[in-house]
Amino acid sequence: MGETSPGVMSMERVQPIRGIKHIQLIRRNLRKPKTAVWYALFVIGINTNLRVSDLRNLTWGQVWEQPEWQKEHSTMEWAEYIRVIEQKTHKKRRIFRNEPVTEALEYLYEHTRRPEPQNALFRNKQTRKAYSREYMCRYISQEARRVGITDPIGVHSLRKTWAYHAVVTFGQPITIIQAGLNHSNQRETMLYVGITDDELAKVHQVTAL
Repeated sequence: MGETSPGVMSMERVQPIRGIKHIQLIRRNLRKPKTAVWYALFVIGINTNLRVSDLRNLTWGQVWEQPEWQKEHSTMEWAEYIRVIEQKTHKKRRIFRNEPVTEALEYLYEHTRRPEPQNALFRNKQTRKAYSREYMCRYISQEARRVGITDPIGVHSLRKTWAYHAVVTFGQPITIIQAGLNHSNQRETMLYVGITDDELAKVHQVTAL
C-alpha cells in the first residue's frame, strides 16, 4: 500500500466507531507482527484523547520512564504517563497509560528493531519517518470498511471514539469529556461525539417518569 492518497476526509466529517464488536474486530485484525504499528496506533488512539498531530508525532522517549536507550529489555520501564506538549495549544499534558495502551506499546516494542528515544512510534520501516496524516487516515478507513463499518472513518475517528464511548458506554460526565477535548461548551462536545437520535430515544425510554 503506497503512502500517497488522492484526498483526505475532513476531520469534522468522520464519525466515531460506535460498535464495540467493530472495535474488537479491528484490534484482532491488526494484532499481527507485520501490522504491529497499526495495532498500536489504533489502540492508543481510542484509549486517549490525543489529537492526530500529537498522536502522529509520539516518540519512544515520550513513553519511556528513562528516555535514554537501554540495551537490556529488563531495564526499560514505561512511564506512568505519556508526556505531550500539544502542537495546537502548546500546553503540557500527561496522558495516563492504561492497560490497553501498555499492552499495545509492549506489542509494538516487541516487533520494532531497537528503537531510539527520538524515533516516532508510528513510522514507516523503509523511510524511518512518521506516517503522514493522510496515509494514517486512509489506512484506518480501509480497516473500518474491512469489518463492515459504513460510516466515514479516518484517523481522527480514534479520538472521537474515545469521547463517544467515554460518554455513551462508560457514562462519564459530559463536562469531564468537554474538558478533555478542550471544547468551549457542552453543545460542541455533543456534536463532536456524534450522539444520534436513536441513542437519545433510548435515553427517553429508560428515563420515563
